[in-house]
Amino acid sequence: MAELVVLERVGSRPEAELVASRLRSEGIRVMVRADDAGGMGPNLAPHRGIEILVNPDDVEAARELLA
Repeated sequence: MAELVVLERVGSRPEAELVASRLRSEGIRVMVRADDAGGMGPNLAPHRGIEILVNPDDVEAARELLA
């Protein structure tokens, strides 16, 4: 499996899940990575952002969907 790349960084978990859901609905595999103590410390995430990760082969398609 190829290493995932950061497609986008967003400021909140709900926003990240919304983006991830949109991508998944189009068949793009997505992972949301956040340093927010598993959702228990949402105030921690804005410092680094919440990352939306995809396979490198899906980056172009994912960006087109989100444009």
